[in-house]
Amino acid sequence: TSFDNTVTTTENTVYVFLPSDFPYEDADDDNFAKIMIGSFTENGTLFFDYNDNDNPDSGDTLYGGEQIFFYELEAGKLKFLPDNNTVGIPYANFGFKVSDGRQYSINDNVMTINVSNNLAPVAPAEQSFTLPEHSPEGTVAGKIEANDPDGDNIYFYPLEDGVIYSDAFKLNDDGTIAVDNSNKLEYSLNPTFRYNIDVCDDGLPILCTTVHVTINLEEVIRDLVPANFISPNGDGHNDRWFVKGLENDTYEAFIFNGNGKLLFYSADYKNGWEGKSRGNELPPGVYYYLLKSPTFEKSGTITLVR
Repeated sequence: TSFDNTVTTTENTVYVFLPSDFPYEDADDDNFAKIMIGSFTENGTLFFDYNDNDNPDSGDTLYGGEQIFFYELEAGKLKFLPDNNTVGIPYANFGFKVSDGRQYSINDNVMTINVSNNLAPVAPAEQSFTLPEHSPEGTVAGKIEANDPDGDNIYFYPLEDGVIYSDAFKLNDDGTIAVDNSNKLEYSLNPTFRYNIDVCDDGLPILCTTVHVTINLEEVIRDLVPANFISPNGDGHNDRWFVKGLENDTYEAFIFNGNGKLLFYSADYKNGWEGKSRGNELPPGVYYYLLKSPTFEKSGTITLVR
């Protein structure tokens, strides 16, 4: 048995039929042996290319009743050529039957041929982008490079079973790929993300080009160096607790006394602690700090001297 099928070629372009264009099923698991051509509409020329020159020479044209063997289909001998400068959807069709070498399928099936002047979007098959790990949400990793020769609108579709990058990234309508969850961009766990994206036009028929996108994470070296003492005496030296490297992330700062009581807190520390708690100066001594970002923590002691 077989089924109806539709193939598409572009204006003034030969279409080469292959065995896969003719759906084939056999209850006895016999091999696909040949097809028989049935009736054919008048548009274009269906031909057997004896000379392998993509032109229907004398004697090549098929009119119905011809048998084409599987090995001839594999060799690309069965071809269709539209009439010059003509298009149509549908454009032409012909009947066919499939055979296992002993008998043909009972019913005629129909092969429909579309001829379009639409061209598929053009895009480099491999595209890559790089950004630092834990980049903030909304950060654009890159934009897919693509254009359409016909000037059709272009649309982008991820091919990840409906899940866009496991929520680490999101694909925007304009083809940009942006961070959607910074916490999932951990270099030590997953330094590289790979995705397949279809770039499609809105022509007739719709045509798509698949782009393979690689996003590489850059490891951020956290050189966080907190000062281990503070002397807030107004001399302009060490009056505030200074932490080198805060520019690499957003850090919460907690400062405790020896009993674990919280004396100071900042949701985004910017080197502003002056040895006070709720506006009151703290006595000299040893205090304990915790610096914390969503992906990193550092703790230690601060000696306060007056």
